[in-house]
Amino acid sequence: MQPPLRPASLKLTVSNKAVNHHQEPSMETLQADIKELKMSLELLQTRHERDMQEVKEELREERSKRLALQEEVERLKIKH
Repeated sequence: MQPPLRPASLKLTVSNKAVNHHQEPSMETLQADIKELKMSLELLQTRHERDMQEVKEELREERSKRLALQEEVERLKIKH
């Protein structure tokens, strides 16, 4: 069984507007940047939650397989 594919890494970008280093960014630019960062953070949190659920499910499956193998080993010990 192959491990599940992980989404491509997220590239965070902050406003495509160039800001001259000698000027203060405008309030609108800062607000737009904050909004964009919040949206990126929400996306990352959603992906993280989904990935964690996948990992938990994989752990449950592996635990189940391990228990089944342990039971089979015990049955074989009893037979011999």
